[in-house]
Amino acid sequence: MIRQISFGGNPFIGVFARCNDDVLIISQAVPVSVSDKVASALSVKHVIRTFIGGSPVVGALTACNSKSVIVSSTILPDELKALQEHCDVELMPGKMNAAGNIILANDRAALVHPAMSREAVDFVGEALDVEVRSDTIAGIRTVGMAAAVTNKGIIAHRQISPEEIEHLEDIFKVQVGTGTVNYGVPQIGSGLLANCGGYICGDDTTGAEMGRIAEVLGFV
Repeated sequence: MIRQISFGGNPFIGVFARCNDDVLIISQAVPVSVSDKVASALSVKHVIRTFIGGSPVVGALTACNSKSVIVSSTILPDELKALQEHCDVELMPGKMNAAGNIILANDRAALVHPAMSREAVDFVGEALDVEVRSDTIAGIRTVGMAAAVTNKGIIAHRQISPEEIEHLEDIFKVQVGTGTVNYGVPQIGSGLLANCGGYICGDDTTGAEMGRIAEVLGFV
């Protein structure tokens, strides 16, 4: 099984794709042969190849769990239609709408950027049907790129504090571990796609890094 890949030579695959246990949403700029390999590694049922607002950074602009997909309000009508064929879709309100950067979510909870408005926090909770809290990961506010979460585990930035770990484990009800991707990059979410069916990393990720990811997310 392929566990490393790049998109046009770019190993930061989490910026260009997002997944839950059933669906892979991936930039239309990624070749079909590559997106098929990613889908196979994640064992998803559906692949949605699209842009968001004409942009290829699909992972940065979408957040999801099995309930719903939250997407930037910059999405175009044809892009929205493509998502709605396989997902319930909600448009992120307010100015902070790079949903993938500012939301970390699974089927139990969501952690969001601490400057997110009360209206937006309530929206996230209703859209994903989860408890929502605001916090940082390793002091980083863009929590969606500072960690990756599934329904089995969280792998987070290596400088996460003990207090932040305790907070994450309390709301997500899964183990939190630390690691890196792409030969030492601590922003895990930028270089990793994972769900309960599998995972795939940027192709600069080392064997030791992949071993740690597999351990924390319950694949060993």
